[in-house]
Amino acid sequence: MTSSCDYGSIDILMATYNGEKYVREQIESVKSQSYRNWRMLVSDDGSSDRTRDIVSSEMNDDARVQWADNRGGHGGSYENFMCLLRQSDSDYSMFCDQDDVWLPNKVEVTLEKMRELEAEFPDAPLMVFTDLEVVDESLNVISESFDRMVEIDPTRVKLTDLLVSAVAPGCTIMLNKRLRVLVNKYRNNGGVRVHDWWVSLVAAGTGHIGYVPLATIRYRQHSNNQIGASKISLVKSILTTSVKSAKTSVLDMMKRADACNGAFGSELSDDDRESLQAFLAIPNSAWPRRVALLMRAGVWKSGLLRKAGQFITVLAMKFPEELMQKGQPE
Repeated sequence: MTSSCDYGSIDILMATYNGEKYVREQIESVKSQSYRNWRMLVSDDGSSDRTRDIVSSEMNDDARVQWADNRGGHGGSYENFMCLLRQSDSDYSMFCDQDDVWLPNKVEVTLEKMRELEAEFPDAPLMVFTDLEVVDESLNVISESFDRMVEIDPTRVKLTDLLVSAVAPGCTIMLNKRLRVLVNKYRNNGGVRVHDWWVSLVAAGTGHIGYVPLATIRYRQHSNNQIGASKISLVKSILTTSVKSAKTSVLDMMKRADACNGAFGSELSDDDRESLQAFLAIPNSAWPRRVALLMRAGVWKSGLLRKAGQFITVLAMKFPEELMQKGQPE
């Protein structure tokens, strides 16, 4: 069913790389959306297969599908998606992977939630994300809910929560224009390695995030997935609390906090700014003081076991010199 309402223009941003097997099916699913006022910008990162030929044939069939200007490729999905976002000029922007299948009402459902947020926060940077249906290569259902499968809590969208773990897969995200302007303005220093996590952090720090508890995508799992879905077992949970992985996890949180602080720390609320400053002061503080700083920061993993491992690690570990220079001892 096609929606007769027009609530604004939408740029659908697809990054491709050697995606000949599934890219046509993905584009066709976008062309079948109930909401019709969209443009798809495609940026290819130097594919060596038939991806570009397939996309070009889809462009001949529908003028809304267009090549973006990628100026010779980017060398990775982060830069490819961010280049697309810089070229987006519609009212809203959405990320699109090359190998999934969008359900027919994906755009419409996501936009409805966005409009609800805009009514509540009319001048704010806003982001909306949804659940996904996890499927195999042949679209057989593995799980009706990605969030339940990987045990994501989609309500954990405060900045301090997102420093710990991401909750919004990029292929479900919609940004409004105000958020897109900020994401394009702020520079990630490399502390956040994936585009959707960076967008989520900017949204949490400067605006608001909404969630739709409905699967809007068939999220295809196959051997070439960059980041896929897998069930979390008790054994895996225990292994992730090992000393080496616990240190790596804490360091990654610190790097994300530093990236946010450097890019938009001055724009944060007083509470979020204080949390970031306390967290970044931990490496340069003696261990007894680290307890108070961690409590003040409120940057905690979920689950008692993970929190205990994080607590012990923060107190005991020696931080790299570059992180010790970021925060002031307290």
